[in-house]
Amino acid sequence: MSSQEYEEVLDYVEGSYESLIESHDLSADPIIRYPWGGNSIRLSWTGDNGISKNIISEIKKEQSQLWIEANSWKDVRSGDTVTRRWEHFPDIDPVPLDGPELEFRIHHGVEEAFEQVYPILDDDLTQEKELQLNQSELNLLDR
Repeated sequence: MSSQEYEEVLDYVEGSYESLIESHDLSADPIIRYPWGGNSIRLSWTGDNGISKNIISEIKKEQSQLWIEANSWKDVRSGDTVTRRWEHFPDIDPVPLDGPELEFRIHHGVEEAFEQVYPILDDDLTQEKELQLNQSELNLLDR
């Protein structure tokens, strides 16, 4: 695939992200598109329950596939200690970049990731790690 064709793939992903934002009334951060050879794009938002979520789509040129993953996390502060609780959803089937109906298949993959991550609640966050933050980083959490 050419660079222009990879850009078209990311355009399809971005369109799917915009569709999710509109149809689910998400208060999403701006869609972040990573150029400079990264060939990935990310949609992030925070739910009403304070759980942050994202969907990351990345072109794997060597496999000629679009990989899609989703994540949920919540940082819990207790004094100067911050614990991140999270869940990772890597089990979305990669989308081959060749073949018919590429835009439809990309939209389906993004929807699958969204359906896994959207309903996550606090009790679903099964992974946990204490974050090592300095005082200025802790101060940013207070904003």
